[in-house]
Amino acid sequence: MESSHLSAWQAVPSDRQWKYAYCERERRFLLGALPDQPEIKPAMSLRDKYLHGSHFRLRHADNGQSVEYKLQKKLRLEEGHTDQLWNSTIYISEAEYALFEPLPGIWLEKRRTFYAGPAGETICVDEIQRGGTTLWIAEVEFDSEAAMAAYAFPWDFQREITNVPGWSSFDLAGD
Repeated sequence: MESSHLSAWQAVPSDRQWKYAYCERERRFLLGALPDQPEIKPAMSLRDKYLHGSHFRLRHADNGQSVEYKLQKKLRLEEGHTDQLWNSTIYISEAEYALFEPLPGIWLEKRRTFYAGPAGETICVDEIQRGGTTLWIAEVEFDSEAAMAAYAFPWDFQREITNVPGWSSFDLAGD
């Protein structure tokens, strides 16, 4: 797929890195199926649009009881730190969402389910329909690099896809 999406790395001035954003550290795993575990909160339907020529993602998140609209931007903090993202989120109204929705971009729809891991961590599993195939991608977020490095994923998985080219949500999106 030809992409008009920009590089995932952009220099962020060191005096501004944390002013309006937070550091996101996550690991991702490709599963063979949904886990046989109880859900800890209602699943969400996510509809993301990656806006062409930018680092922006427009998100519609529906948990069956309420809908959130977001404009988000994720960037690598610095070259070589592929495990840390600079993440900014602006919560917007439905009317503001409607202003951004017509902009050119690529869509990804997924169902996100939430599970508790054995150490009390939240494990999110995204179910994505792609070319007649269902993908289940688990994500776990961490407070520190040390915790992320030491983590042992508790369930069977096909492979870890953290930072593997072709497996980002943007890469899985399509027109």
